[in-house]
Amino acid sequence: MTHIHLVRDHTKVTVVCRGHATGSVEACAAISTLVQTAVSWAHTAGAVIYSEVLESGHAGISFDAGPQGMTVFDLLHAGFVNLQHKYPQQVWVLAEEII
Repeated sequence: MTHIHLVRDHTKVTVVCRGHATGSVEACAAISTLVQTAVSWAHTAGAVIYSEVLESGHAGISFDAGPQGMTVFDLLHAGFVNLQHKYPQQVWVLAEEII
């Protein structure tokens, strides 16, 4: 199972994915695609990147939460929740907003 933790606060957005969506190649591929898209966006948009990890079984990014970063968070959250609904045995999502 892949555990996905999304956190948004006043200054940054953090996405951490740990584990493998064993039993579903599609879920694994979708998780990887979402994280890699966020990483690509952050580099292209010139966002301040605080940390970045793209390894097998562990992927994530933490970046500046300007207005565009908040939109990226919302998109990632929607994508991961959709995956959780489609693959409940492989994907678990926790999203937090710290005010």
